Amino acid sequence: MRRVLIALAAITCLATPAGAQNFPSVGFKNETPLPLIIQGSTIVHGVPRRGAPLVVAPGRMTFDVNAPPGVRFYTVLNGNQPAQVLLRNFPVPLQGGDVLLIVRPSPQAPGQVQFILPGAAP
Repeated sequence: MRRVLIALAAITCLATPAGAQNFPSVGFKNETPLPLIIQGSTIVHGVPRRGAPLVVAPGRMTFDVNAPPGVRFYTVLNGNQPAQVLLRNFPVPLQGGDVLLIVRPSPQAPGQVQFILPGAAP
């Protein structure tokens, strides 16, 4: 059994590229009364590449892991009525570390949401 574990560890080390890097993660905390669908996209060679849609229930958190560095654009949809866009193509710069965004209803635009960095004024 020990030889099997050592062999698996060696294979894992060999399969990981030497220059592999960890991409940043973007966390979303839903402070709205609605379930939300959040989808990120990145422009690669002029073509938008969408990530997996993330569903986040009211009061819960979810993460977009391994988001490529650069600018990622996020669109937020109403989870009860997915055709209703609450925020479209919001740019989030990803330069070095993880980012946490709080999703709250927008006081300026009813029926819309806004992203807030923790510790920022509401």
